[in-house]
Amino acid sequence: MPPLYAASNTASQLLRHLHPPTAAPVSLPTPATDTFPWDKHDALLMNSEEYRGSWNRTRRDIKDRSASGFDMSLACITAQAGFTDSEIIAVLMAARRKHGDHQQVKHPGYYATTLTKARKLGTVVDQTTDEEPTREQALANLAADLNIPIVNVQLMVSETMPYYLFRFEGGQLIEVPSDAVVTQLTFRRCIFRALHRTPSKISEKQSKSSPLCWDDYVNMIGELGESDPLDSGPNASREGVLLAALEHWFENGNRPVELPPGDVMAPDQPFLRDGKVWFRIDPLLRSLQMTAYRDLTREDIRHRLLRLDAESRKFNVMGRTQRGQADGRRSSKSFWGLPWDDETGLSS
Repeated sequence: MPPLYAASNTASQLLRHLHPPTAAPVSLPTPATDTFPWDKHDALLMNSEEYRGSWNRTRRDIKDRSASGFDMSLACITAQAGFTDSEIIAVLMAARRKHGDHQQVKHPGYYATTLTKARKLGTVVDQTTDEEPTREQALANLAADLNIPIVNVQLMVSETMPYYLFRFEGGQLIEVPSDAVVTQLTFRRCIFRALHRTPSKISEKQSKSSPLCWDDYVNMIGELGESDPLDSGPNASREGVLLAALEHWFENGNRPVELPPGDVMAPDQPFLRDGKVWFRIDPLLRSLQMTAYRDLTREDIRHRLLRLDAESRKFNVMGRTQRGQADGRRSSKSFWGLPWDDETGLSS
């Protein structure tokens, strides 16, 4: 076995090229630009599976696999290995740059605080504890491992099958059927629809390099969903989500108005007639693009309307110029109708 601090010139040169050290945004201690411990770092990468896993954020044996959790793991390992304060902070900064989240460090004393905690701990035992992680830690671990910004996972109970509602940073949400969660390929396609990026691919089988397999993540999603279920109220089904989206649309500048027989309505305006509220899918979709319901597609809405036994009918509407002004002409447009109660609104 090579000595602990044996240099690896190839790896060292590559790291210097990819992650040139810079000054840390903390008061004390502040590493100089030449204090990155290249030889020690290379030796630990070669000889320490824990350090290598923490540096690459691939470890599965620590309870907190968020960015700050890996920072603490690196700080503990390097403190045990005899790194100086400046060297430890330089390692933490380089790891943040490596994974592209160094700009998320807002607090000026973050690195110094992490270093102080690691010195007090004096061991990495607490990072590999058998204690069950909190729900917040489990969500952070799931987000880190899949490399998608998951904020919450909730179970929705419907009359057909369970669905999992995934909420992401930025307000996006998507419903994933339970059988789609079980199959990783289908799950990744569902997430791509919402985020336009695929989650990290997880090994289908356990191995020495991958102690957790996809089934473990399926169980994790199931436990997270069951711990915060949406099993009450009318919005607990896929159709309920559409009704909630419609109510949001109606309440934000698109309140349906009564339309007497013979009158002509603007094409984008929902209206009331014959005990139903009538609306078109296109203006609804445009309105939802800036809301939490942005991931509903035209086909989603049409399919759910059919499940709600919505009626489809053509109505004459006022023609519009390209600038949106009435041009005096009339045209026929398809509308969808759902039962409406004057006191309670949508009554499906």
